[in-house]
Amino acid sequence: MLNLKKNKDFPDIFLKKGAINGLESIILGQCDALNEVLFVSDEKIIKNSGKFLPKILLKKIENKLILKNPYASDELRDLLKEHAKNTRIIVGFGSGTINDLCKISAKELGINYIIIASAASMNGYLSKNASISILGHKKTLPAILPKVVICDLEIFKSAPRRLT
Repeated sequence: MLNLKKNKDFPDIFLKKGAINGLESIILGQCDALNEVLFVSDEKIIKNSGKFLPKILLKKIENKLILKNPYASDELRDLLKEHAKNTRIIVGFGSGTINDLCKISAKELGINYIIIASAASMNGYLSKNASISILGHKKTLPAILPKVVICDLEIFKSAPRRLT
């Protein structure tokens, strides 16, 4: 397994086949209990790649937000923040939109986030910026880096071909 860490401010990056299998211990390395977690994804990603998520873990995480056709907007950011109000960490499963919504919400709430990458084509997993549509206008806003990036090669392989 490739686990990259340059310094304490840089995220842990897990890149290998089956990297998602360590998700529960990775999450619990960032918070005390699974009831402190908000899990965020979208219906298409769950339908396409949800089979890779540890089912027992998903049952243990009660606070979930599964979006339908999400768009990185101020409305969805506010919805995510409302769901994350009493949490210590956001765990996102997705690529561009999900990652941007999680990173800006985590910054604004002063909490951390973990991203489970769903496609190799997106290049913003390690960006401190988020692209969010505010009042219909796309803005690039300062955000935060995730604490952990999980890149499971099987998930990448299952992504639609155009995203590889």
